[in-house]
Amino acid sequence: MLAAVVSSFVAGGRGGAAWIKSGGSWSTCGRSAGPPQQAPFLQSLTAHFSDGEDEEVQVSCSLQGNQFLLSRGDEGRRVPLKRASFCPIKHLSPAEAAAVPPDVRQRGVDVGVSVVLQTADRRLLLTRRAKELRIFPNVWVPPGGHVEPEETMLEAGLRKLQEETGLRLDPEGVSSRVLGLWESVFPPLLSRGLPHRHHVVVYLLLLSPHSHLQLQVRPALWLLISPPAPVVHRSSRPHAVVSEPPPRRGQRLRLGRQPARPGRRGRRGRRRRRGSRGPAAQQLQVRFSPHRRTGMRTSETVPVLKNRPEREALL
Repeated sequence: MLAAVVSSFVAGGRGGAAWIKSGGSWSTCGRSAGPPQQAPFLQSLTAHFSDGEDEEVQVSCSLQGNQFLLSRGDEGRRVPLKRASFCPIKHLSPAEAAAVPPDVRQRGVDVGVSVVLQTADRRLLLTRRAKELRIFPNVWVPPGGHVEPEETMLEAGLRKLQEETGLRLDPEGVSSRVLGLWESVFPPLLSRGLPHRHHVVVYLLLLSPHSHLQLQVRPALWLLISPPAPVVHRSSRPHAVVSEPPPRRGQRLRLGRQPARPGRRGRRGRRRRRGSRGPAAQQLQVRFSPHRRTGMRTSETVPVLKNRPEREALL
């Protein structure tokens, strides 16, 4: 796991560099006049490169071997480094800083990568973190994690993408670039407790030539970028999405069996009565028979979406 190191100028104010510790030893390079020092856990890197009050600053970043370098750099190669306005490190009082346990302060600032996968049909991939995790549990986020020694940012991003979704992409089959850096602190608010995790997350954009339907992944959420998707009103009742052709009106469906042929009663149901609902909001009675031997049965009526745009909006 890589940790950031800040190098301060002996003279000349702010604008040093952030470094990575790898393999238990420190590496030095760059334009700093002083030796590199480990970035303190309670030091905001955004404040280090700005005047201390700004929430965003432009920096250059590169991974050279096991060294991740943050510097002022050239204007043409800069990316945004941002933090939240409510960043706990920014608002930490001296008394609260002294209350942070010593083992937490010694961790420094870790470096991670977050993969923003965009498909050919302009959709972004999000995964949901497990609710048992200690850091940001049960939250929808792009795939990502820590960068290991000897890994490039792209290799680390593709590794975490495969671990979390089962999706394996060829590095030569995607184009990538750094979107920006985010200074992340957990818990995100001081009202939820003192900080015990501090990261600089590299957001890496991956452009895939395939559509989201061609990429078979574990349960995940695809967000449409543009054009906007059709709006489906939320309902507290579950929706059953069926394939063509939709069941006929009055037809009963049992789980694990094919629909029974419509009888005389089913054929009558084809004629629409006055005041009945339209085809996009008709009801289908689904009978569940978990206790067939004992004769115990339960039924529930759920709406069936028969309109193609409504079904595609839920896919």
